[in-house]
Amino acid sequence: MTARTHPTNCANAKNPGCRCSYCLGALHGWQGWTRLARAPRHERDVRRRDLVDGLGWTKRGTLRATRRNRAIHIDLVRLGLAGTHADQAGHRDTTDIDHVDDLGTRLMAETWPDVADEIDKAAPDRDTAKQIKKTLADHAWCTLLVALVKGLELIETLSGRLRLFIREQVLARLAGPLGTLAAAVTDILINQVWAALIDLSPLGEQSLRALRILALFACPSVESHPDVYRHAVRPLLEDGTTLISEEVKTATLELFASFWARRAPEALA
Repeated sequence: MTARTHPTNCANAKNPGCRCSYCLGALHGWQGWTRLARAPRHERDVRRRDLVDGLGWTKRGTLRATRRNRAIHIDLVRLGLAGTHADQAGHRDTTDIDHVDDLGTRLMAETWPDVADEIDKAAPDRDTAKQIKKTLADHAWCTLLVALVKGLELIETLSGRLRLFIREQVLARLAGPLGTLAAAVTDILINQVWAALIDLSPLGEQSLRALRILALFACPSVESHPDVYRHAVRPLLEDGTTLISEEVKTATLELFASFWARRAPEALA
């Protein structure tokens, strides 16, 4: 297996739209957010202050409908989810974050090196392999996670039908950028992740919630991924057990309502 070095900017989701060819996107963001969930509270307070300071306002004191403001509010939602499991009721309850960590480790951190090696073997040359890896980093993993959430809601059990459903969702995402290579690359990814899923079975309601959090933490740009908004962000905003403030919830929903109405109305369905 080839040696790899993972950039910290990817791990900590410092670059929205990151397309990391080292980890194929499998380590993007989620480890940084779970680390922050376990960090001292003042680290989350500093992060929150930095995010709020970056918001753009109109002269009338209303939030500007900008990409930056949408991205900041998604991070405030993530921060609320991270803070929930560290601060609620005055003690450290990391049950959900532990579950997110476990799912992320088993489905992503432990599978991506083998996925990368299989791509290296299958690609006709090094440049093509690198491009495939960058394409996977462009929402393939969060597509897979959201497909798993959607599939479990419909099918409920790990079955051949669910596997086919997930494959179709991922293939649809990869077909455009990868063309004739899409099916083979999709199968490489699904084969590795499905084996890990079988070991995690059964997956219940707690797993669905953790998968939603993981998809949100890992997504490189929610405004480029309507399914993550519809099947992860919105259900989490409607969940009354988090420390996401009502102000953040309301502003996030308002900022994205007008955006999705223009760009992808299905995100609001």
